[in-house]
Amino acid sequence: MALVPAPGGQRGIGGSADRYAAPALGPADCRAAWRDFDRTYGEWAQLHGKLRSLAEYVAEPGQAGRASDLRPLAQQLAAQEATVSGKLRAELTGFANAKASGVLRHATGLAGAVDASTAADATLASSLGSSPAADATVARLRAAAQDMDSVTTCL
Repeated sequence: MALVPAPGGQRGIGGSADRYAAPALGPADCRAAWRDFDRTYGEWAQLHGKLRSLAEYVAEPGQAGRASDLRPLAQQLAAQEATVSGKLRAELTGFANAKASGVLRHATGLAGAVDASTAADATLASSLGSSPAADATVARLRAAAQDMDSVTTCL
């Protein structure tokens, strides 16, 4: 269940929290919307990484007995993740208000992948065991984040 960073130091996947070069986006209102969205995604990615690391730790030989002790922490991380996921979705309005339709399309894809991962992580936090659903969302999340990273102009 290990997360491997995507080529190019993918934000948040595998613990990286690189920042996108916001000035390349053009208009100031779009840059501000991007900065808020990117910051929130970074916050979500850190929580996601912590929860996945916790599950990986419990999966190590001899650590299975720690699951009951660590489950409250995992569930707290999952709850924070859900809150930040909702904030990320709310920030999509910034791109709509900036009439940044091209950015909005990519950001909506990333927000959808974050929503799916957040739901899968809630299940992972409850069990702290093997979670095929959580594993399956990683590829979708990585692809959506790479797609968002390719955005360089406001349309």
